Amino acid sequence: MRYYISDLHFYHDNLNTRMDVRGFADADAMNRHMIAKWNEKVRENDDVIILGDLSVAGGVLTNEILKELRGRLYL
Repeated sequence: MRYYISDLHFYHDNLNTRMDVRGFADADAMNRHMIAKWNEKVRENDDVIILGDLSVAGGVLTNEILKELRGRLYL
């Protein structure tokens, strides 16, 4: 399967608390939820094209998220 996605905004606490008011305790809880939902849907051999706005964190933290996501990821 091939998926296309954008605007995940990992680590963007304002989406949780001020903009979308997603209702998580903090950005880490939001990240954990998004990773779990992703991995419920995406299989290891699926292609996922990430079009943009993956994370608001720096490279080290963003790479940690990428390691947890299933699929063959294309940024």
